[in-house]
Amino acid sequence: MGTNYEIIYKHETVANTEVKATSLVDDGAGVYKATVQLQIAGTYGLWIKFAGLEVPTALPAGSKGGMLITITPAAATHAPSSNFSGVAASYLTGQSVLITIQARDQFRNLRTTASDSFQLSILGQTTTT
Repeated sequence: MGTNYEIIYKHETVANTEVKATSLVDDGAGVYKATVQLQIAGTYGLWIKFAGLEVPTALPAGSKGGMLITITPAAATHAPSSNFSGVAASYLTGQSVLITIQARDQFRNLRTTASDSFQLSILGQTTTT
């Protein structure tokens, strides 16, 4: 990336989440393209600077300055990143069991839509006395 350009993303509410674009491509006609992968969902401030001066934008500013952008969780739930709770080692016959599932994307962001379909299987022995 040219030494005169700096592109910085800072999460509005999560500390220590500053991400800097590491590459900038000049198409030769005064248009530059930067690529960055933000993995924590939320609201970010975005700063683009040239020679130490901020490039102005018409978009709303974040609470810490910069252009305000929103990153949403990835579209798909990632089973290895998800988790569940509420399961005990034993229950009484007829007792209800409440299981809480936290669906997350591959970056461990909580999913914000209720479109997932989970399966629950209980396997074991039947005992009679």
